[in-house]
Amino acid sequence: MARRLIPGPTAEQLGQAMRIVALDAWIFAGVMFLGFALNVQDRRPVGLLILSVYLGGFIAFTMAFHTLRVIFSYRVTSEVGFGYTTLPRQNQDVEQLASGTGRTIRAAGEPFLDKETLHHRIASGYDLSAGAGGPFRFPKKSNRWSTWQNASFVVAGLGVIATLLERFVSA
Repeated sequence: MARRLIPGPTAEQLGQAMRIVALDAWIFAGVMFLGFALNVQDRRPVGLLILSVYLGGFIAFTMAFHTLRVIFSYRVTSEVGFGYTTLPRQNQDVEQLASGTGRTIRAAGEPFLDKETLHHRIASGYDLSAGAGGPFRFPKKSNRWSTWQNASFVVAGLGVIATLLERFVSA
């Protein structure tokens, strides 16, 4: 039978969210500096609105990243305290559970799984848990972070367009 996971997002899910938020912060920083560079080469001031949107976005994503990092660290410690992990390449001394199902996909002390084996075990419903009834399949859950990421890409793209328009239209 699958083990019961601690309520809330798993360490694996929080790690994915941290990577997405960090990527978004770097995108905002890159677009901000690109806009600044495009306007500085002509010795014209950067539009205050454009710069403030980028700077605000970068600060917001950076704060979100650091908040998620604290929550992630706490979750990793909690999972190990309960005798399992959902992270694929950490804490070899405890069982690794599938993040979405709670099924044991790697026994405690077993070597870390390569990506192919990990994906196969999750997809096939592999379970080392005591009394498991043999392969189970679960529907994939949609990634709720993709909407957030798509929205941030749209904002960054609009910022690039605004920067280019400000540079070429006012020429």
